Amino acid sequence: MVTATRTRNLALATASVFLLNGLIISTWLSRLPATKARLDADPRTIGLVLLMTGLGSLLAMPWVGPLAGRWGSRRIEVVTSITTGVLLVLLAVAPNPVVLGGLLLVFGAGLGSWDVAMNIQGSHVDRAAGRDFMPRYHACWSVGAFVGAALGAGAAALGLALVVHFGLAALVSVGGTLKASTPTMSASS
Repeated sequence: MVTATRTRNLALATASVFLLNGLIISTWLSRLPATKARLDADPRTIGLVLLMTGLGSLLAMPWVGPLAGRWGSRRIEVVTSITTGVLLVLLAVAPNPVVLGGLLLVFGAGLGSWDVAMNIQGSHVDRAAGRDFMPRYHACWSVGAFVGAALGAGAAALGLALVVHFGLAALVSVGGTLKASTPTMSASS
């Protein structure tokens, strides 16, 4: 039997991971104009490079279920949040569109894998609690995306360097995911 306090802690931890995932994605997207300008890339090139994110996600997502079954969804959340955090910083210093595309392929794989893992974790929490929190988790993702975009707009207005902005977002995301994914806060192994 899961106590009410444990249920609340599990749901809040899971919701925070959803929020942090939304934050990372919108942090990257909010500074896309600065990335385009930094690389002096035309819109066609940027459009083609952005396809790599989706491709990476599509290639990685089918493998997450079996991996989460073997190692637990929270471990996958931690690994993928660290991966995407590091890659977010690397996106800020990519020297050309080709390197950016390669980084986005792996970034997309990390984001897609993180997304699957956090949804698996959410379903574990829902089953343990006997309640359906999933709509709230997805609402938290939207809040994270909103906050990331708002902070990105502020960082752009202040002229904050991409590497500083992305580094701060990565630290928040990785630190928050590590905190939310501790064994006492997770419903899966």
